[in-house]
Amino acid sequence: MGKKQWIICKQEEGLVEKLSRQLKIRPLVAKILLNRGIDTVKKGAQFLSRDLADTLDPYLMLGMAEAVRRLKKALAEKERIVIYGDYDADGQTATALLVSVLRKLAKAPDLISYYLPDRLEEGYGLHKEAVKHLAKRASLLITVDCGISAVEEVLYAQSLGLDTIITDHHEPDQKLPEACAILNPKQPGCGYPHKNLAGVGVAFKLAQALGLPQAELLPYLDIVALGTVADLVPLRDENRIWVHHGLAQMAVTEHIGLKMLLEVSKVEKPTAGDLGFRLGPRLNAAGRLGDSARGVELLLTKDPAAAKRYALELDKENSLRQELEEKVLEEAIALVEKNELQKEAAIVVWAEGWHPGVCGIVASRLVDRYYRPTVVISLKMGEGPGSARSIPGFHLFQGLTACQGRGRRTPA
Repeated sequence: MGKKQWIICKQEEGLVEKLSRQLKIRPLVAKILLNRGIDTVKKGAQFLSRDLADTLDPYLMLGMAEAVRRLKKALAEKERIVIYGDYDADGQTATALLVSVLRKLAKAPDLISYYLPDRLEEGYGLHKEAVKHLAKRASLLITVDCGISAVEEVLYAQSLGLDTIITDHHEPDQKLPEACAILNPKQPGCGYPHKNLAGVGVAFKLAQALGLPQAELLPYLDIVALGTVADLVPLRDENRIWVHHGLAQMAVTEHIGLKMLLEVSKVEKPTAGDLGFRLGPRLNAAGRLGDSARGVELLLTKDPAAAKRYALELDKENSLRQELEEKVLEEAIALVEKNELQKEAAIVVWAEGWHPGVCGIVASRLVDRYYRPTVVISLKMGEGPGSARSIPGFHLFQGLTACQGRGRRTPA
């Protein structure tokens, strides 16, 4: 492992003095703001104020008008709507958010349901078998935290009479699905300036666009904050605003499941660190080792007994996840050191029997240790899913795309 090099940014002293004086902050804080690209008094004031009034018009996002039009039609005509989520904490919170908001708006709340794929059996994203099943019980499918690459699956849904709205935040492929609407600030032609929203953030923009007043949206910000921090997106712009207000909301949360999650996590006054290192991992454990729907049910339930049961289950599975993670990490480090992979431009390690649910965490740990783009693959009979993490300056999606054809695609 090489030694880390500290690179100290040089700042224009006049700008440091200007920000310090006009924002009434210490020069050291002004330098930190400049290091983060906050180089005007206006940007600094917004960063420090974290005012909900500074959130953007959701209709600035490409596809929002089409998404709202189709969704309002479905609500007015009492169509069955299914939310298709992801199994990680971002996907679970995004699913719970949209289900809650749509049930609040719907004339018949029971017509709003959700589906999360099984991480081990199905893997990430939309799947044709799931679409076939869901087409029998709904006429509109809304993805959260997934779907931007599901070209074939969306066409298949259309052939079954199932309309699709995509909400996602991942990097899009060159070809986009032919959905009724796509909400993704990273898609070509989208002028929405905040590109680093989490999946739950994109879902919240849709909730805003549906017309609920801010006072009725405020109670959901604790869920938005949890998913945003857990997905490790930069806490800038709207992400920062939502997390600030979401933490305040969490202290008086209306969600009994969150109260129980805070209790089993031994958190009294939640901070962003608590969301990232205590609450988020427990939600993630549900999807990594078992049924991620338990995380959604925890956030949706009104029953204290059920909330306590789900919270205790997730707490137990998080402990098991930690044990599995340490075992796989130890074996992965041994492989890297034995084969001197730390000297290569990237690290790829694999082994039979590694639990797929911890490969992503292990990849992150290896990146922290060796500062190399890293892929960790769990094999079963010679093939299996993998997870990858990168470093600043290396576009992981483009790098993996360039390797297409050299392996079979089995995303997890």
